[in-house]
Amino acid sequence: MDNTPKWDVIQICIITMRKLLAIVLIPAFVIFGCVRKPGAASISPVALTRSNQEAKRLYNLEPFHKDDGHLRAEGQRQVWEALTSTRGHDMTAKVVFDQYGSVVSVDVQMLARPDQQPSPPTIDHVAPARRGIPEVMPK
Repeated sequence: MDNTPKWDVIQICIITMRKLLAIVLIPAFVIFGCVRKPGAASISPVALTRSNQEAKRLYNLEPFHKDDGHLRAEGQRQVWEALTSTRGHDMTAKVVFDQYGSVVSVDVQMLARPDQQPSPPTIDHVAPARRGIPEVMPK
């Protein structure tokens, strides 16, 4: 007996099944892969970069680091918030993402600025007797 026809049928079945799987699985992976909600691993680096870009634009600083922020959910949105301090500046960042991981808003604020602190006394605030260098040095 010749087994050649059976072998041809098996090969045709294998090829047909591969094509069927490709036709069904590839679109399923594309559709369900794109609908998946992004996680902290993919959102946090984007939030960090966007926060530092905004801080650089506003204050000429890049103060935020990966350990400064945390991600939390607010309904359908995800919010990354950070608080840090650098060079005497306390700064906050808030980056809001939609359900698909696109940035909705970036807000960076400086909470304390050194130039808004009370200024140190100048020579005008010192008593007149103490102005300038004393003429006689104590012995």
